[in-house]
Order: sequence, then structure tokens, then C-alpha cells
Amino acid sequence: MREEIAEVRPRVPGLKVSIEHLWLGLPVFALLWKSFLFPLPFLDFWWHLKIGEVIATTRSIPRVDLFSFTAAGQPFIVQNWLAELLYYGTYRLGGFPLLVFFNALMAAAAFLFVYHLCLEATEKVRIAAFVAFFAAIGNYSFLRPQAFSFFMFAVYSWILSGYRFRRRDALWALPVLMIFWVNLHGAFVLVCLGFGTYWNLHRYGRLPPVHRSGSNGCPDAGGTAQTRPGASLLWSGDLDQSRNIQSV
Repeated sequence: MREEIAEVRPRVPGLKVSIEHLWLGLPVFALLWKSFLFPLPFLDFWWHLKIGEVIATTRSIPRVDLFSFTAAGQPFIVQNWLAELLYYGTYRLGGFPLLVFFNALMAAAAFLFVYHLCLEATEKVRIAAFVAFFAAIGNYSFLRPQAFSFFMFAVYSWILSGYRFRRRDALWALPVLMIFWVNLHGAFVLVCLGFGTYWNLHRYGRLPPVHRSGSNGCPDAGGTAQTRPGASLLWSGDLDQSRNIQSV
């Protein structure tokens, strides 16, 4: 009697969703739910959409007030021209549904940078998700040029935080982003104030240097930084003093 040899096939592990994955997804779900919840506002969005149409059809940026009754023909600076042109181009491609989707996508992209900062600040996923949840609920979800500034603020914070804590070096992207920001929304001036504040705090010793610790809890010899997951951050106002800190 012939023995039948069963073919042994390797078992492919399936995708397992843990409670930590649910915690990670909660803030993202809250943000998307809020972004699609509200209808188009009866604010100046429609003015921005019309300006975008004027720019696209005339291929020029208006220099005078075109719509108001009391100041018609007076000099006027259309500072948000790039945002308005993007809104009108999106509207031409897919109408109002695509505009809402575009706004939600941009809000989600901005939020992911903030969310990543939360995850970098703590090793506890639930704490990061809890803080990010309130950031998602408080997110500005209306269709206005301010939404672009929220995205830019998030990217700037992510880049500067990464540079300060020696996680990444992407300072080269800041001037590139600023080229777009100055034509999207006027909040770019707040970044200049923020840089001035940061520089003064650092100059007068209010922002002590940050050093990554080595595997024994002390700074690495020669000033090199360990990049292993979970490496602690040492805050000290004196570099020499921080080198003498012993692991607890």
C-alpha cells in the first residue's frame, strides 16, 4: 500500500490587529471623521474660489479690489493667490466633493507630522494616541487658506524638532517650503517671530543643549549619538556636567 506523502506548505502568518494598532488609528479616524463631517462654510471660501477663477482665466493676479462696493478699483494685494488657484483647479477637476477630499487629505498629512512628534516624545503608544486625539479634534477643518498654514506649521515643527534632538537633518527644506508658504497664506510671518524667539532663548541659555545618551545612560564619547530605539535624552545646561551623569 502506497503511503501518501502530504505536501507541507509553510503557513503564512496573517495580519494581526492588536489593541495598540487600534489606539494608533483612533486619532486618524477622528480627524478624517471631522474633516468630512462639516459642509462647505458660508465664509470667504467662495471669494477665494472666485479669485482663483479670475487668476486662471486672465493668467494674472489682480492688483485692485474687484468685488467690494465701497473700495472697488482700489489697490489690493492678493496674498493667497496660490491657495486660491489650487482651490479653483481642484474644483475644475472634481467639483465640491474633490475639494472636500483635498482639504481632508491635507489635514491628514499635517496631522501625521504632529502625530509622529507625539510618538517620538514617548515610548507609550497610548499616551501619544491620547494626546494626538485632542489635536485631531481641535484641528481646523474648514476650506480656507489657513489650512495650508496648519500643514506648513506641522512640517516646520517636525523638521526643527528632529534637528534639535539629532533625529534628522532636513533644514534645507525650510527655505523651499517658505517659497510656497508666502504665496499660500499670511501666517508665514509667525515663523519669523518663532525663529527670533528661539534664537534669543538659545542665546541667553534658556534652551540647554540636548544630548543623546549611550547604552549605559551616559553621553557617548566624542559627542557621537546612539540611534538605537528608546535611547534616552539628557537635558543639561552644562555639557561637562552632563558627561558625568551616571545611569540610575
